[in-house]
Amino acid sequence: MRMISALSVAAAMALALVGCGSEKQGTSSSGSASAHAEEKLAELTVDEVEARIAKNDGKFFVYDNNQKAMFDDGHLPGAKHLPIDDIKESDLAPDKNAELLFYCSNEK
Repeated sequence: MRMISALSVAAAMALALVGCGSEKQGTSSSGSASAHAEEKLAELTVDEVEARIAKNDGKFFVYDNNQKAMFDDGHLPGAKHLPIDDIKESDLAPDKNAELLFYCSNEK
């Protein structure tokens, strides 16, 4: 039951990459990588997240950007802890066509 509750709570949060407590912001000029990435952001319902995780096809990766203590207390199945201020390309899926889901509680 705790796993379903954690799934519901976490997935109900904004599931697109948002501030997550970070002060870093990308530029938003029309030609920038940040603006291009924003065009591809999407929000998913709880059911959609649950279905993508259950599919386990190696093309959907879940990253928890919460504080480590929150991650340790509970997270989505298969989620990798990844602090928002410390994301490196090597931390992400090597498949550039993979779907990446980042979530956080947006608490500092």
